[in-house]
Amino acid sequence: MPPPPRSTLQARLDVGRTAFSTLAKKNYRLVVAIAKKYVASSALRAAAGAGGGGDTLGAIGGGAHGQGGTPLEDVVAAGMEGLVTAIRKYQVRGRGSGGPGGRGRVRVAVR
Repeated sequence: MPPPPRSTLQARLDVGRTAFSTLAKKNYRLVVAIAKKYVASSALRAAAGAGGGGDTLGAIGGGAHGQGGTPLEDVVAAGMEGLVTAIRKYQVRGRGSGGPGGRGRVRVAVR
């Protein structure tokens, strides 16, 4: 079988890039919301004297505006990095396979 035409491959690549950027943009608000909760809880722990023990983001010092803890921008950046990694690892299964977004098939045993 001959390889598909270059225009078909380019079209598929464009669809993939569009899907990637759409997923990242649509989930940005979620990342920011989670980051705000993390920074708020870190500030409460610091005020209570519990200080960042074993969490990796809490080990970053020097917060925004002279406050202790992790700046919101750093937490959002780390969250976006994780989101991009997750999007790259995500693999769509064929339609009807039962994967994320798929309709799934119900198999009935015939006796």
